[in-house]
Amino acid sequence: MGLYGTLVAVNGLIVIAAEIPVTRFVQHWPRRAAIPAAIALIAAGIAGFGLPGTGALATATCVWTAGEMIAAPSVAAYPTLVSGEEDRGRYGAVASGAQGLGYAVGPALGIAVWTWDAGSSWFGCLSLGTAAAVLARWGVRRKRVSAPPRGGAA
Repeated sequence: MGLYGTLVAVNGLIVIAAEIPVTRFVQHWPRRAAIPAAIALIAAGIAGFGLPGTGALATATCVWTAGEMIAAPSVAAYPTLVSGEEDRGRYGAVASGAQGLGYAVGPALGIAVWTWDAGSSWFGCLSLGTAAAVLARWGVRRKRVSAPPRGGAA
């Protein structure tokens, strides 16, 4: 197994060992703070793969993993917490669809950018991740969305 495979394995081991305690700790954070912080950590960790040296890559993996563990409970719960009862399924489906689209398009887009200019790809990850963290901070609501009445005038 090469260095990258080892780092991904370390990520998995850290998640297995620490996800439940991290979730217990993070569940008390406001989602408006947890989600952007997690995105920023993931972005910094991924961007850290552009740094030289095994130590930098190991540190980047730990930063990315911390973001991943903070994000998991907050992002998974968010659609349910802000949706009305009748729209809960729709909110969950849109969130899952957006995540799936990112999983499908992200790697191909990342490889294309990395092939074009490897050095810029890591800066691009940091830039896009920072923008996503700012947008999440702005967009994450504190309360449920009030749905307009369905059906017509009462």
